[in-house]
Amino acid sequence: MKLTSKFTPGALKSANNVLIKQGSVNTRCGALQLIDATIEHAVAWLDFMIYESNNKLNLYDGTSYLLMDTFGKLSGCTFSAFTTNGERQNRFYFLNKGGVLNYSSLPLAQLSEVVTVSNSLKDEIDVSYPIPDAVDICTWRDRIWLADGHSRVYHSGYQKQHEFDPLDSLEFQTGFGDNTTCIRPDGDRLLVGTQHSIWQVTGTSRNNWQRDQISGDGIGIVGPNAIANDGSRTFHVSRQGVFLLGNEKPLSEEVADFFTTPDENAQIELDPTGEFLYVLIHGSLLVFNIWYGGWSLLDLEVKGLLRTTSQLGFYGDSGLWVFTREGQPDIDILGHDQPIDWNVESWPETPNSRGRSRLDDIAIQAASAQDTDIVYTAIIDKQLDESHTFNVFPKLTQNGTQLDTWSGLIEKRRQDPVSVNLPIYEAGHSFSHLLSGQVFTIIYGFSPNFKGI
Repeated sequence: MKLTSKFTPGALKSANNVLIKQGSVNTRCGALQLIDATIEHAVAWLDFMIYESNNKLNLYDGTSYLLMDTFGKLSGCTFSAFTTNGERQNRFYFLNKGGVLNYSSLPLAQLSEVVTVSNSLKDEIDVSYPIPDAVDICTWRDRIWLADGHSRVYHSGYQKQHEFDPLDSLEFQTGFGDNTTCIRPDGDRLLVGTQHSIWQVTGTSRNNWQRDQISGDGIGIVGPNAIANDGSRTFHVSRQGVFLLGNEKPLSEEVADFFTTPDENAQIELDPTGEFLYVLIHGSLLVFNIWYGGWSLLDLEVKGLLRTTSQLGFYGDSGLWVFTREGQPDIDILGHDQPIDWNVESWPETPNSRGRSRLDDIAIQAASAQDTDIVYTAIIDKQLDESHTFNVFPKLTQNGTQLDTWSGLIEKRRQDPVSVNLPIYEAGHSFSHLLSGQVFTIIYGFSPNFKGI
């Protein structure tokens, strides 16, 4: 079972609040609310979160701390900066409204006020050169790098994060007249995205920087948050869809209708397991299974995504949440459980090309860790038929292996699917199948039984 945005008999027309797994469709993981406020932007700093709410910049580590009173933009990176006597200080450098460079520092016990950076490099009349305005920021090769949103990328001096020589810049032009959109470190290279191209910078200093274009056919990166990597793979959102860097064919062909127009605010993040890719495009949150393929859609109001070292989160008008694990409900900041409403619907199929058919019955294979009700509804000739509710219960089978635990050996068990056969006896030309529920469920498949009439 897979989601497609175009008519595809045998595929899913909708797959809401589920994840596509190998051989099954599973209800998504639960989410835990950490902050109850309208969040405009948020980024991760190690295991902390920095977020903008009500025009104020705050840091969250279990408690919220005010960092800056007026704010208008958030793009940032970490930097281990030399201070005095060879010591280093963990800092978070970020861009404020208008691209102004600022930083705050750790440890939290000595949390500094936000410092606005001024260029330590001065002209002949002792006036600091301006630091370039920027749309994106990152650190690479012990330097801070700034993309100006036009055609240039600037960098600070080596281990001199406040020294910006106006001559220390690289230009990226492809003939399209497009602008730099993002910069991202990727091991021994720096990736630079424009609207129609992707470049890599290699080398170790201004003496041997080398620029090479590594994408063709107008494939670029639409915005500063439209790229994600984990050290071995890099994914990005271009005007043509979602790509694994180095591949010419998009991963998003099955859901191409979501990518018909570019979205400079698109975001992409890998989950900590490396199995799923989350893509926020035009307000829709899509999830792709990298290991087995297949897209689904999460029915959440999301303005943005963020990932700490161990968690993936999302934020918006309902606050800031982090995903927990399978089988859990959503839990708000007061500890109240919220059910996860999920549903899958197939594209219409026409069993009899010469006339009407009768849907005699449908066999459904599903599993759950607790007793739960699932609702099945046939959609016949685009009309909803009577709904059928059936129960799925835990069915655990010992698989012959043992686990050595602190309390002794226990038998390892697996969860087997429950097969349900529902009589329907309704006739029509076209048939779709809708399944829905509110508790964590695994759907292995369904098999309708038709007869021509």
